[in-house]
Amino acid sequence: MSWHELRALDPFFVDLKVQPVNLLAMAKRALRGRFDRPWARFAMGALEWVDRALLAAAPPLRHWCGEAVVTGRRR
Repeated sequence: MSWHELRALDPFFVDLKVQPVNLLAMAKRALRGRFDRPWARFAMGALEWVDRALLAAAPPLRHWCGEAVVTGRRR
């Protein structure tokens, strides 16, 4: 969603927040069908940990994340 599309939600929600996630962890797409394997779960956990550290250290990287969690409260 673009910022313009998010602003269209303003009449319905307050306190909209966008939390970008999955910069490197977008590699999960290459692991589809393998999450029953311990090494795949470990790899995803490691990538998510690295993502959290990278995004905390370099916030502009948020713009390159592949997914985001959008939260808000209904009016």
